[in-house]
Amino acid sequence: MIKNIDVCLLAVLIIAALTVSGPLADTTAQPESSDPHIAKGNELLSTGQPAAAIAEYDKSLAIDATNAAVYLQRGIAHGMAGNLNQAIKDFSESIRLDPSIPEAYFSRALAHERLNDRDKAIQDYGKAIEVNSEYARAYYNRGVVQHLKGLHNLAIDDFQSAIRIDPGYAKAYFNMGVAYRAMNNNDMAIKSYTRAGELDPYMADAFYNRARVYYDENKFELAIRDYRRVIEIDSTHAEAYFSLGATCEWTRQYDECFWAYDMYIKHAPREDSARVRALRARYEEIERKKAMFDKP
Repeated sequence: MIKNIDVCLLAVLIIAALTVSGPLADTTAQPESSDPHIAKGNELLSTGQPAAAIAEYDKSLAIDATNAAVYLQRGIAHGMAGNLNQAIKDFSESIRLDPSIPEAYFSRALAHERLNDRDKAIQDYGKAIEVNSEYARAYYNRGVVQHLKGLHNLAIDDFQSAIRIDPGYAKAYFNMGVAYRAMNNNDMAIKSYTRAGELDPYMADAFYNRARVYYDENKFELAIRDYRRVIEIDSTHAEAYFSLGATCEWTRQYDECFWAYDMYIKHAPREDSARVRALRARYEEIERKKAMFDKP
């Protein structure tokens, strides 16, 4: 009997040993991941829902407040929502956590620019370039701000740097033309506008601006050609119609002049009402000039 008891005890001990030595279930609560909130925030941001994206980024940062990329994304969302000062705070925190992200400097520069703080914008675009010397958009944007400050030579340098990195950067050529024009360098302005139009044949402003230069240089037929091209691209371009009409009036091409003026009146914005009235008042005068010109 004692022997049987010992066997039973041995069996119990073996079962107990197997139970103890087997793998233990981990009942420790696993830390919550911030990744789903980041993914959801990015999705919402990409579909134009900044407020909802901010809420997701807030949840992510509540879990992990050291993720520089999330501060950058939340800053972009705040910028989209018009909360520019909060956006700048988030970009600054992103930079503090990781100074090697050029997009954080670039995005903060954009926010400063929207707040009309051009000096800080230029400074941050410069920092973005320090981190990534091949950042074409940073050169381009800094060039735009330099031009707005009247620093046309520096603007041209930046546009040229953007073009060196991205030879197909049509907007950089266009704005380089604007800067050259501001410096009264019409030859280089025309070359820049021409290259912009070659790279983007539907950039109406490149042809319009080139037409204005041609007009100022008394190259009226070239100006007329470009105004016509603008209208082909954008049939509602009121200024192109008005300028075409004025150029045709000057060159006594009255039929096209009247057509262009009529189209200008049709498409003129409300703020042009005074010019529309003045133009209509001149129709009889233009008719008289046409009649005199048409006399054999």
